[in-house]
Amino acid sequence: MSFPLPRGTSALLVLSLACTSAAAQSLLSQYGEVIMAVGSDVPGLPGVTINSAANFDGPIIDQNGTVLFRARMVGGGVSASDDRAYFMGRNSADLRVVLRSGDQAPGLAPGILMRTATGTGPTGSPRISPFGEILFFSSSLYDGAVTVTAANDTALFWGPPSALTVLAREGDPVIVSGVAPGYTYGSQSFSLQNNVINASGIALFSTQLLGAPADSDAVMIAGTPSGLLKVFQEGDVMGGAVVIPVSGTTTMSFINQINEAGWVLHEVRFSTTTGTATIADDRALAIWTPGSGDVLIAREGQQAPGLAAGINFATPASSWTVD
Repeated sequence: MSFPLPRGTSALLVLSLACTSAAAQSLLSQYGEVIMAVGSDVPGLPGVTINSAANFDGPIIDQNGTVLFRARMVGGGVSASDDRAYFMGRNSADLRVVLRSGDQAPGLAPGILMRTATGTGPTGSPRISPFGEILFFSSSLYDGAVTVTAANDTALFWGPPSALTVLAREGDPVIVSGVAPGYTYGSQSFSLQNNVINASGIALFSTQLLGAPADSDAVMIAGTPSGLLKVFQEGDVMGGAVVIPVSGTTTMSFINQINEAGWVLHEVRFSTTTGTATIADDRALAIWTPGSGDVLIAREGQQAPGLAAGINFATPASSWTVD
């Protein structure tokens, strides 16, 4: 999958089979297909085309070859509050709009729309499950301040395009196995780095817990709308060390991967002011399994297996890299 940076009318969204750079050029010439380009007609919206400015966000593709991306539209009465849409398909012939900024927010009361007061709603970095075509994304919410306020105007959505539902909404009660009751969700944000989904539709995300003590108000959660589980939480203790976010107040991990069994590989950071960790051993990698919890698999300062004594794991850049 590749698409060049927009420049005039030359921006194209192209599906290609890529291996090495040389092989990719050969495969692209044989099998590459233009899915959509600047100026392309938008399926199902007469008179609407793809804008020449800020047109395509980063696309993603599943194992079946289904492409998902957000694009900006123009014409046909399009406004700033409804000029972005998610497109999904395997080629230009079956590409379709699956949702649009300004649409009714699925699973919420009539009149609550996926937009802001003046602009677009759905994020530019949605996720799609590897095989099931289950979408996972966030959106701003708006209803003219009737019921939506700054305290409940973001949400995560999950599901096939025809049956989307809310996974977590800002201000709603947190009903997650392993998390104490009485808390509500904080603002919901989204990125390709932090939000993932597996082929079974199990989504992974981090969020703030409003109402929780400051030393335990961030958590990573995995699951589907029918059942969410705590992966790990700020304030958890592992081997005497106390877990804290890796960045800011809510980012529990920058390394987030989930396999088909629902196991989660994630980064861990420990406090150096409480618990037993020091700056020499305050970073780690862990694997979480449903029902069993976390197991540390590598920790800063730990002897590196298979190497000479005294060669230890270290994180000079204060982070781990996992392929």
